[in-house]
Amino acid sequence: MYRGYNMLGKRSIRARVIGGLGVFLFASSLSVSAQQPVYSKEFVDAYQPLEAAINSPGAELGTLKPQIAVLQGFTVSPDEKLALGALMFNAGIIGKDQNIQFDGVKLMLASGKTDPSETGRFNVVASQLAGSLKQYDVARTYLQKAIDLNFTGPNIAAPDLQLTMAELFFSEQRDQEGLRHLADAIAARKGEGLPVDEKWYRRGVSVAYAKQIVPQVYDFASEWVIDNPAPENWRDAINVAINLNQFDADELLELGLLGDRVGVPMDRKLSSKSMKNKTSIEKSAAQYILSRKYAAAEASYISALQNGIGNINEIYLRLGIAQAVQGKATQSLSSFGKVAGRREPIARLWTAYLTHKFRVSAKTLMPLRSAPRAETPSDKCLQLGFVQGTQELAQCISMLRE
Repeated sequence: MYRGYNMLGKRSIRARVIGGLGVFLFASSLSVSAQQPVYSKEFVDAYQPLEAAINSPGAELGTLKPQIAVLQGFTVSPDEKLALGALMFNAGIIGKDQNIQFDGVKLMLASGKTDPSETGRFNVVASQLAGSLKQYDVARTYLQKAIDLNFTGPNIAAPDLQLTMAELFFSEQRDQEGLRHLADAIAARKGEGLPVDEKWYRRGVSVAYAKQIVPQVYDFASEWVIDNPAPENWRDAINVAINLNQFDADELLELGLLGDRVGVPMDRKLSSKSMKNKTSIEKSAAQYILSRKYAAAEASYISALQNGIGNINEIYLRLGIAQAVQGKATQSLSSFGKVAGRREPIARLWTAYLTHKFRVSAKTLMPLRSAPRAETPSDKCLQLGFVQGTQELAQCISMLRE
């Protein structure tokens, strides 16, 4: 239980909890500490009957507000501000008046006399009260002070304050700024080696999806399925991409190939209409993809790139897919990174799949860049094509069909 200041003497402290913080009613009389507080006679004479009235059974805060106003006129020294602030804070709790409660904690902080070890906590309390009163700019100011003071509590880590900052922006429909703070909070938790609550990702996806904020929606969706790769999460992430775009049959095929690998069954069909406009290399590569001849598909798409034919984004995406399925993490990430336009969301989800796959298999991408990898048939074809030309590459691809 959080204990309040000892600036008031008798410690009849009654705790209240606001948002997981121990916030309380302060003890009831003026005190004498090692550093003698400065109270004027006028202040003490007005304070004591008001304190008694506030603490009396059945006290009506409305009838006591004039007395509070009178006492404010006698409040000059920092010690008096601290004492009156605590009294108003108590009165606000007793009378269920957040305005008085907020004025009280503001006065306590303005006094400069709060215990330095508790100043961060009081700034968080002030932020919560300001937020409840829809004073969002003020709430953010107090919250930022708590962040600057590196405040943490038994159940509150520094990233939690960043999440609270994000929610304050969301409350004001300032979603871009809120998403930035939410992303910072996630990154901070990961940087500290702390787990990220799945609800944080869901919150980011929900806000960004509802307002169609791109590319942030894909940032949150990708991070979500990397850390929480359950099929139902993958289904939602794929549906986000589908619902925010007007994908054609070929693009849905690429998502369907991903769905096969993450436990989300989808239709996988080649578009006969689009196939009419494709070159023979592209047609062959597409058939290789569907028939799971990924080495041949990879070689065909490399050939298409060398000949400068076809939809460049489609080719890079499907090349990355063929490489990913073969376990060529570095090459696959490079291919996905070159995808732009309509297919970029699909490439980002494939990148998330690849990132998770190699993390859970106790592999990282750095060793893959330096460690030797067994040469595959498609590697031999590609090497032949780069050295001797596209005709030799085509002949090699032909051999892979068999």
